[in-house]
Amino acid sequence: MNKTLVLFLLATMMWALSTCTSDEQDSQTAQELRVALFDNPTNLDPRTHSDAVSFRVIELVYDFLVRMDSTGMPRPELAQSIETPSDTVYLFTLRKGVTFHDGHPLSAYDAAYTLRSILDPELQAPLRKTLENIRHITVLDSYHLKITLKKSHAPFLADLEIGIVPQHLVESGKIDLKKNPVGSGPFKFVQWRADAYVELVGNEHYWKGVPGLKKITLKILPEATTRILALRNGEVDILINNIPETQLPSLESDPRFRVVKRPGSNYVYLGLNQRNQYLQHRKVRQAIAHAINVEGMIQNLLGGLH
Repeated sequence: MNKTLVLFLLATMMWALSTCTSDEQDSQTAQELRVALFDNPTNLDPRTHSDAVSFRVIELVYDFLVRMDSTGMPRPELAQSIETPSDTVYLFTLRKGVTFHDGHPLSAYDAAYTLRSILDPELQAPLRKTLENIRHITVLDSYHLKITLKKSHAPFLADLEIGIVPQHLVESGKIDLKKNPVGSGPFKFVQWRADAYVELVGNEHYWKGVPGLKKITLKILPEATTRILALRNGEVDILINNIPETQLPSLESDPRFRVVKRPGSNYVYLGLNQRNQYLQHRKVRQAIAHAINVEGMIQNLLGGLH
């Protein structure tokens, strides 16, 4: 697994997501966190996005039935409890009192709608393949959802790290979630200016409590050198990955910054089109794989961080 590199200056993303007590609230809610992104998001609809940058925004705006923790294990989020009466049946009890950013209550109907829309071929959702093992999605009542699989699938809960969308807004046709996401998460979407920034504000009615930050600005800085300079000049507070390894020693020696390295689940792959008349032959693909010096790339391009 790759090492996930995170540079900290003054604040951390976990602080952004945490709630604060009444004693801390006055001092913390005035804070703004400025994060450097290496590219523009492309699609902020949690059902159809396909890139990591978009997910950076989605995970702050939306809640999931299940969210992966820091160890990669799925933990209930909107699902207050999960029962598995058999290997192919999952019963979810949703939390009460959760509302979308427009004030509309979130229910099992929204969760079912989200999953069914992904499975609808018309939406052309990249996640459809991941969820195609679902046989039935049944809403038992407003806070109870039953999902039946075609066959047992151990990592199924991990597949449910999908933002739950508001059915009433999507069906009304009045909003495009790709550009104007509306979730139930700790931060509300304000605006997205291409090649400039994405602006979020804290959700004062968040079911976990008021977020510890009043505002998050995700600045779009494609050039690595520009991101490093922005960090050094105090224009951003945090960089997440996509950091030139040659810059790490000087950043680690600078007392203003904290460099944190953690095992991650990132992966890099070379996709081969098997419809190609040459690449459809296994021995050709194997020859390409053997010709690539993976260890050399790790050492020389990734600074050994893998």
